[in-house]
Formats: sequence, structure tokens, C-alpha cells
Amino acid sequence: LASAGITTSTSFAVSLTGGAVSVADANAVDADTSGIVTAEISDNDMATFAGLTGTGNAYTIMVTDASVSASALNTLDGKTTVAITATAVTTLTGAVADVKTAIASTGITTSTTYNATLTDTSVSVADANIVDADTTGVVTATITEGDMATLGDLTGTGNAYTVTVTDASVDAAALNILDGKTTVTVDAKAVETLTGAAADVATAISATSI
Repeated sequence: LASAGITTSTSFAVSLTGGAVSVADANAVDADTSGIVTAEISDNDMATFAGLTGTGNAYTIMVTDASVSASALNTLDGKTTVAITATAVTTLTGAVADVKTAIASTGITTSTTYNATLTDTSVSVADANIVDADTTGVVTATITEGDMATLGDLTGTGNAYTVTVTDASVDAAALNILDGKTTVTVDAKAVETLTGAAADVATAISATSI
């Protein structure tokens, strides 16, 4: 490509063989053509992948970082038509919209046990459930809704949800179930009336996590 004695088109496709190539070398080829560059990339970290140029190339990519920004992963997804292997990622972080995009993409393969840290000010029950359904890992988020009718729809157990109950009257059994869905203490200070069986009330008022 660098030879002054060879004139190529500006749209040739190229397949790089003989082993994996660095991001720097892939970029050098990508800069010389608008065609598709097919290659296995030797680098594995997101910091280096951020410098990968071009979009729509056929790069085989494996991410080995333990913690990855969902937004950055989505950007990387746009740079290759080959599914990215991100099964080594143990924590996916970022806004819920970015996390939802990443886990819905057929171009990104994650593990089924990653933890998700949703950085939004708050996240709806519906969105939290979408992430929870994709992993057996811990989902960390602040939940938007405060009414028990909606909070009762939260799926999963053992997630790290920050929950504030806003209903004035709450069924103790429902509150206990909610308590089991998060490892973070449930804020129920707004509750003025606790109803239900004596055993359920006793469980709720003795819980250190409510």
C-alpha cells in the first residue's frame, strides 16, 4: 500500500491473513481504502479499541476488560460486522439505554452472569427488568417508581436496587417480598399504615433492611 510503484483503487476490499493484526496496522489499511477490511484484531482492551478507525469492517474482536462501558461497547460494535466476543466482561456500566442497546445487539456476545451498574439518576421498573432478564448477575440501580403496585413487578432477587416506597398504606407481605428483591435497605419512611397478618407485620418491622 505504501509503495509508490503500485496504484490501487480507493475502494478495494482486503483480507489480512497470517494471524491477528494490531489496531494500528488495521487502521493503516483502513485509511487506504473505503472497502471492507477483514482481519482478526490482536489487541483486547477497550482503551486500544477506542482508536480503531472505520465502520463496517469485518474485524474479529475479543474484549478482555473486566469492566466495560456499554456506550463504548456499542461504538465498537459499529466498527465491525462480526459479532464481538465480550464474554470476559464481568461488569457492564452506563446509562440504561446504552446497556439495553448492548444486550439487545446481535453483534455483541456477553456472558449470562455479568453485573450491570446503571448510572442513570433513576431507572424504571420496566427497564430494570429488561436488564435483569439478561443476566444472573447483580443489577445495581436506583428505581424511579415508588408505588407498591409498580414495585411489585420488579423481577429477580438479590439485585442492588435503591428503592423508596411512597405509598402511605402498604401491605406488610408485599413489603417483605420487595425487601427480598434488593440487597439495599428499602426506604419506607413515607408509609403511615402497615396492614396484613401479624406475622408479616412482625417480619417487616423487625427487618434491618426496611
